[in-house]
Amino acid sequence: SPANFYFGENEKGDKLLYVPDCEPTKGMVVNLSASIKSDKCIMENTIKYEDPDINIVHYFLPDDKELQYHRAGIQECHGERTFSPSRISMKSGEETMYDMATYPNIIPGDPAVLDCIYMLCSTISPNRKKLLEISYCMDWFTIVDIASGKTLGVMYGEDRNPECFKSVSGMGFEDAAQKLVMYNLDFCATDAYVFIMYNDKYSISDVENDPATCYSHPQVMVYDWEGNLVSSFVLDKAITQMDYNDKSKIMYGKELETDGIYKFDLSGKL
Repeated sequence: SPANFYFGENEKGDKLLYVPDCEPTKGMVVNLSASIKSDKCIMENTIKYEDPDINIVHYFLPDDKELQYHRAGIQECHGERTFSPSRISMKSGEETMYDMATYPNIIPGDPAVLDCIYMLCSTISPNRKKLLEISYCMDWFTIVDIASGKTLGVMYGEDRNPECFKSVSGMGFEDAAQKLVMYNLDFCATDAYVFIMYNDKYSISDVENDPATCYSHPQVMVYDWEGNLVSSFVLDKAITQMDYNDKSKIMYGKELETDGIYKFDLSGKL
């Protein structure tokens, strides 16, 4: 299923839906305006990728520029597992590489544990100027300025202990999942803000086995793209996913039990 998509327009003003990674080697651009009028899916075009690596996420920028985001992850290197830093490359061939300096050392352990810790997710702002990189098990996130390649690490607090991951050294995934806190339950990004559904109590196992408790009254932390904390509040509903509209100042949340949608008016908070 598509992991990343965004909306745009063509020269005629038709609304387009870009689904760049619906398949490892192919992406689609759907003309929503034409599809609605004709009551069937109208394809604008199809995009083929030269590199089918599943760890590469393709984003399409203004002026038909393409950005490839290579997720950080675990690689085999001469019989040893090593950390592969995230990499951003433009279609022109320019490339920016950066490492997660806060956690530079790889701990020995089950590959599934390492993947859980170091495998990152990303999303791009609607204006395609900023990229947000996040790991569910790390109490920080990274902001990337796409034009300059400048990266900014944002921590949630100053009392963190980077050595905490050594406590799961040598463990299998099931045991480690009971110890590792799932700090980031969900996230989304707009042109103005970064939203984090924050948790500092529940482990990976807790979230998987008792979501009703873990997602009940979630704390939402809102940052600007400079890494400044703008607002923090607790919701009165249990949601598992969220999105926000900058213009209406409405946040939408997917309800835990029924998949219904809640609307939260944040005009007094943002």
